[in-house]
Amino acid sequence: MEIHSPPYPTRNTNPSMLLRYLSELHAWVTDHRDWVNEEAERLNAPEDFFIKTVTPLPIANSQFFTVSVEDMYMSWRALRDIREQYDDLVRNYEEVEEWESDKAIFLRANLVKAAALLLEIAFLDSEKREAREFEMQKQLRKKVRAVLRKQIGTLKDLFDLKEAEDDDEIDFDRLFNPEDPEQN
Repeated sequence: MEIHSPPYPTRNTNPSMLLRYLSELHAWVTDHRDWVNEEAERLNAPEDFFIKTVTPLPIANSQFFTVSVEDMYMSWRALRDIREQYDDLVRNYEEVEEWESDKAIFLRANLVKAAALLLEIAFLDSEKREAREFEMQKQLRKKVRAVLRKQIGTLKDLFDLKEAEDDDEIDFDRLFNPEDPEQN
């Protein structure tokens, strides 16, 4: 079993080194992209789990050096987090059978997906990054609402079935909005 880990920026990483680590991460994601997509298809993952493209590295290195220090730090921190989580996976799934289990594959694929997301935003200036983060949060809220609607519908169907089976109906209005004792 050969393990190819993502890069790990050290504490003494400077902007030039961070750019090199991000380039190594780009190669790592590119190497794993087809595998992630094959496994996502095998696991019947939703469409947004697939890595459609890997953001190309900027042609001019000077583009990275216009990124703010705070944004560089966030990229540095995210890169370290990805590597630390990958190392945890290696420790927790040491045996070949465990490493090739669906759970380990899903977790590994998620890390590659997170790395691809990091590469999408690592070279953006602050304004574009903020706009991208806003758009991502908006999409996440939309997905969460859809999941909640589905779950509420399932719960409603469950309670409707229970009410048909059981005459001991729970008064949820009274349960969550008890009468005020001062009004009586």
